[in-house]
Amino acid sequence: MKLLENVIAVMLLAVSAESFLAAHHRSIRAKASVIQMTTARNTESITTAWYPSRSSRAGMNLPNNAAVVDKFIAFLRKRIRTSAVGDYIGPIKDLQSVVEQDPNLLAQFTMAFATSRQLKEGQTSLDTPAVKNFEEFLAMLDVIMSTAPVYNLDCNKLGNDYSNEPAGLIAFPINAILAWPMATNAGQGMFANTLVNDCFLRVLNHWQENFLTTDGSRYVLPPNAAANKNMPSNSVGWLHEGAKAQMVKVAFDFVGDNTDVVVNDDGVFVCKPKELERDDVAPLRPTFEQVFDLPDPDDLEYYGFNSWDEFFLRKFSNMGNGMGVGPRPLNGLGGYQPWPLCDDNDDSMIVNACESAPLNLVRDVKADSKFWLKGQEYSLNNMLNHDELAHKFVGGCVYQAYLSALSYHRWNAPVSGTVVKVVKIPGTYYLENIHTGFEAQFIPDDKETFTTGSPDTVGPNDSQKFLTAVATRMAIYIQAKDPNIGLMCFLAIGMAEVSSTEADVKAGDVIKKGDQIGKFHYGGSTHCLIFRKEAADNLTFYTELPNGENNIYNTSPSIDAKNVPVLAQIAKCTAKQ
Repeated sequence: MKLLENVIAVMLLAVSAESFLAAHHRSIRAKASVIQMTTARNTESITTAWYPSRSSRAGMNLPNNAAVVDKFIAFLRKRIRTSAVGDYIGPIKDLQSVVEQDPNLLAQFTMAFATSRQLKEGQTSLDTPAVKNFEEFLAMLDVIMSTAPVYNLDCNKLGNDYSNEPAGLIAFPINAILAWPMATNAGQGMFANTLVNDCFLRVLNHWQENFLTTDGSRYVLPPNAAANKNMPSNSVGWLHEGAKAQMVKVAFDFVGDNTDVVVNDDGVFVCKPKELERDDVAPLRPTFEQVFDLPDPDDLEYYGFNSWDEFFLRKFSNMGNGMGVGPRPLNGLGGYQPWPLCDDNDDSMIVNACESAPLNLVRDVKADSKFWLKGQEYSLNNMLNHDELAHKFVGGCVYQAYLSALSYHRWNAPVSGTVVKVVKIPGTYYLENIHTGFEAQFIPDDKETFTTGSPDTVGPNDSQKFLTAVATRMAIYIQAKDPNIGLMCFLAIGMAEVSSTEADVKAGDVIKKGDQIGKFHYGGSTHCLIFRKEAADNLTFYTELPNGENNIYNTSPSIDAKNVPVLAQIAKCTAKQ
């Protein structure tokens, strides 16, 4: 955990780091016996109107309706077996031991849960929906170890009405019970702790290896899964018609509401303008079965997926072919190509490495920046863990985008070339930027496009730039075939439950643009493409274009952006004159 030690050291040494640690240092000194009193004093002037249910949930990892999360917490509370409280799996016992044997950590956890309960009081009609304390959190965490992520959908809003949004999905079950504690000053301290993060790593690995990759986890998939007594209210199977319609909708949001997507007799996906006589109805879309690669289409219960993990890692059908067959051919869909046409061998064209929504594009990136401040500046040395190659990108650019929990979670090569090296970087799991928390100052109409400008009740969505320097991540360095691009880096960044970033390539591998290079296991995530200054000065990003007729993906970089399809063209490097 050298990275975390470096981060904390920098923060302690930087006087200009404002109150990043000062606030939770005060919390550490607080005695557990007066936690509730202290919390009441510190929060009495805070009005709950500051914390509405957010309309923007980056990646759709948590529901738009906060009551859905509260009902999920109530569901977990009911499943806690009183007789088994304290009889947890090994990694949870380790977490309990680490916290309870350290008075400072115990005070932080106590304060974080007490503060979040105080803030959530009166938010919903449920009885104390917030997690009560550290002990209840451990019990709920133990329940989650045999719980798969569920899809929550308002059953009164089903069918192909694309104006409907899902009531929400709990793709991050642990995030659901930690989202509010994460946004407290006390949470800043405990989730930056090296030992705590080591314990969370072991908990998350246990969940994946012993449940999410087994057939016991696929109970959430069948269309009739809602009948299962182990499912929360308002949840449906991921293969329910309503859930499938939403996943297809997300896959084609980029074409807009005035474009149909149809499949011709040769299996080629084609975009075409919606007919005028159908102006008042939803655009045509392919079926879920046409869009995704199903191991066994005749298996109507599970479509051949043997576990939740297999379903989460599902592929689009006919990925990356050059003939237009399937929803994600290399270089983009037929009929939807307002960019300059190019063939598959044009090495100057860069394609989207992930199915992801553009968050930010920054040029002239510095080697070292104060990433912990409100602006969350990119800091190359911290992002790349002070790698010997980090200096090569100074002055270059960083393009960041985030993935949707409803979509595709594999990584594909943005360029053709040779893998230079692959580096796994350990980091945090539930740490968010202090300036996005409840006790930060927010000024109306004074916010960056990568944040919502209000306290992040579903963290760490508003901390994605910050996470590039502190979260668990994987760096894949590629020497591009096009010399004008040269060395570039793909950086995969885990968020919350996404502890597993798995590379499918190694140093020395020769890759073609569009080849699979790795994947995220469960949850949502974000990623960056990092280019040298020599390449950045000659790069044109299509997502950089202003909103309007020239914006080819009907979106611009922001926390509210829509997905840009994987393998679609996102940038071009022009030759030096």
